[in-house]
Parts: sequence; C-alpha cells; structure tokens
Amino acid sequence: MTTKLVDTPVAAKRRRHVANPDDIGSLVQLDRVHGSVYTDPAIFELEMERIFGRAWVFLAHESQITEPGDFFTTHLGRQPVIVCRDKEGAIRVFFNRCTHRGAIVCREAQGNTNRFQCPYHGWIFDTTGRLAGVPYRGAYSDEFLADEGLNLAEVPRVENYRGFIFGCLSDTRVGLVKHMGPLIEGIDGILERAPEGTVSIPVGVHQYEFRGNWKMQIENGMDEYHPPFSHASSVKKGGHQMQRAYGSTDGYKVVRGSEDQEVGYAESYYDIAECHGADYGQAFLTIPDDSRKVDLREESYKTKMIAKLGEDGYEDMFQRTRMSNAVFYPNMILRSTGNVHIRTIQPVAVDHTIIRVWPIQIAGYADHM
Repeated sequence: MTTKLVDTPVAAKRRRHVANPDDIGSLVQLDRVHGSVYTDPAIFELEMERIFGRAWVFLAHESQITEPGDFFTTHLGRQPVIVCRDKEGAIRVFFNRCTHRGAIVCREAQGNTNRFQCPYHGWIFDTTGRLAGVPYRGAYSDEFLADEGLNLAEVPRVENYRGFIFGCLSDTRVGLVKHMGPLIEGIDGILERAPEGTVSIPVGVHQYEFRGNWKMQIENGMDEYHPPFSHASSVKKGGHQMQRAYGSTDGYKVVRGSEDQEVGYAESYYDIAECHGADYGQAFLTIPDDSRKVDLREESYKTKMIAKLGEDGYEDMFQRTRMSNAVFYPNMILRSTGNVHIRTIQPVAVDHTIIRVWPIQIAGYADHM
C-alpha cells in the first residue's frame, strides 16, 4: 500500500524521514517529539505494519468466553477477529472475515453460538473455523469445497497468560512472556492479591472514541502530571478525589498541601510516582507509598489473606504491591491496584482511536468491596 503525503512545507521537511523508514527515529529527541509522529498518515501505516503487525496484542480475558461456543469480537490492530471457545473448550482466534467474499462474519460483540453464519451469502462456519455449510452447494464442485483455505483463517500466534489472551500476526521468535517483561508483575500481582486466586470481567464495557492518535492514550497511561488538573472536577478540598475504590472512604489523595490551596496551585501528590520503561515498548508506573492500596487493609479482606498467606506472607504481599498502571504496549493498560480495570486502545486512523474500559472483579472480595 502506498500512502501519498500532502505537499506542504512541513510535510516536505519531514519527507526524508518517511521516505526512509529507518530514519523515523530521528523524529523523537530526548526533549521533544515531532508533531508528525501523531499526525502523518504514512507514519501511521508504518505503525500498523511494524508495531501492530509484529507485536503481541491483547485481545480478551478468558472469563469473557467461559463456555464452549462463547465468543467475543475485537480487533488485532485494524484486523477484526473473533475470540471463541470451540466445542471442546479450546480457545481459538479467527480473522472475522468470510473466506467467500471477505464480508464480516460475526457482527455481534459477544455471545454464544454453535456456528457463525456470514450475513452476505449465508456461508456457515463451526466454532473450529471449519466451513460447515454452503447454500446452493450443488453449484460448487466437491474438489473446490474440500479446499482447507475456505475455513476461517486463524491468527498465527495466540498465547494465554493466566487468563489474559494475546495474539500476534508475525512469526517473531519473541514469546509473550519475554515481550511482557516486568509487566508480568501487573497480572501476577492482581492474581496474588485475589483471595480465591482468580479475576473476571463480568460486566459491560465503557466505550468512547476521540479524534486523535492512538499513542496519546498510551502516553496518558504513564502521565501522572495531569490528574490534579484534567480531573480537577473530581478533586475535593484537601486534595482527595471522589471515592473510586472500595475501602477508600476519602478517595485517593492526588494533591498535597493545605485544604485552602486551589488544585491549580497545589503541589501534585503524584510527584512521588515513578515511571519505568522496559524492552519492546513496555512501561509501568509505581506509587511507592500506600495511597493506591488502602483497599488491601479492609478488615474482611485482610482476614482472608492472612488465612491464605499467613501474617508475614500477607504483609510481604502488601509491601510488594507498588505497580499502578502497566502499559502493555501497544494496546492495553492494566490498572493493577485500586480501581482495577483493563483499558484497550484500538487505532482506526491516524486521527481516530476507540477506547474500551472493562472493570475487573476480584474473586473473594467482600460484596461491599
């Protein structure tokens, strides 16, 4: 695919970078980033090829497809896919594209079925992706219908790490665990802190979209400068936000200083936050004090965890809990403490992004938590 660049003075200045993709790195300096990184359609196309076409991309959580026949539709980059359990309970990921004329096969967001029927010409595929039915079958030869290429194409690499399902379009030798690196702690930590050892996504999704570049949301996941200002309407006197996590009666403290100070002039409580980078674009945020884990001191929870881990084990777990936001590059942000949730980023165009947020339920938490 060839993307034509608009011939403007700014475009001309950067054309040499796009003409030689290996030189794109020069658009990012230690103290600045060129605006074209967020606005140039040609750079966006390279990102779809080199990032979303090669990296491990988060697709779903296994709790969203618990039974045979359960399915969940999403995107791997710009490719629509179906994540489902076949009749034997195995997890499969198909390209959501009919092998007849390329139409979208499944238009539902989630559900249960024993077959997928293309709404265009009625071709039917079972939950293993096999072509199971063709209207006016007599119009086709048996030899043609025996072609395995008529089955739904599967995403070439799929891995499930403790319930978190990822897919990869390339044949890279980098496995999922190596790709995630230190971000594994984000997933492991949530499961360690679950009294019953499991988590789920049992409820609906908050979906919104914005006219902007997908990287803006990724960067925002590591931005602890903005909360006292962008979220100022949620901050009360004393610097506390409205309650966002059970067990936190006052809400997280996001601004330090006296109650008389206005948010815009107060010292940010997030000055103590620490940002960390890792290989393959991964990044995570840690909060070195106890402000993001007050729920772990809730009495009924504490009693359960001491019974499970012992007093020393519980206290060790509490002290080790530091990771707040884990940015699983390129498309998922896991809030691993406090109001835990999954946030996914779907790039549509260079200036169009869809965000979906699912709250995570931790098995064993008391009802009031």
